[in-house]
Amino acid sequence: MRNMTRFLLIAVSFLVQSHAWAAKIGLNPLLGDGSAGWTASISGVSFQPSTAYTVTVGKHRTPPSAVSAQVVTYSFSYTNVGYAGDPSVKSFVLHDTIPAGMTYVAGTATSYERATVEWYNGSAWVTVEPAPASVERIRWTLAAPLASGASGLASFQVTVQ
Repeated sequence: MRNMTRFLLIAVSFLVQSHAWAAKIGLNPLLGDGSAGWTASISGVSFQPSTAYTVTVGKHRTPPSAVSAQVVTYSFSYTNVGYAGDPSVKSFVLHDTIPAGMTYVAGTATSYERATVEWYNGSAWVTVEPAPASVERIRWTLAAPLASGASGLASFQVTVQ
């Protein structure tokens, strides 16, 4: 088991089957940008399921604490933990918000799986990376379905102000 003092790990597993069930566990039928879809959030991270499935998402921060001018890496691991033969997740979207007191580091939003990376600059989602100081949120949309048992990684870096 990893040394939990080395990084922050936040994980969630959920199954979305209906609006009524989703409402009971606090899922919101709108994304943070107001577009239709499901979003579940934990500590600033949100992800959008497209059909009934189970996905785990972990958020890691390295180092766990930092001082001014230090670079911090946020990384996310996700896995479709469905059983063999279960349908793939057709659309998987992961969001995160740049924490207060931190500035995005240009060129650091990456994804292990092929994905479209978008940045929210305070007024719109854009596919061309804006000036780092204007980045408020980052969104990864997987380009292909996430098969049952498949997993991936996404990450970005910030500088502590």
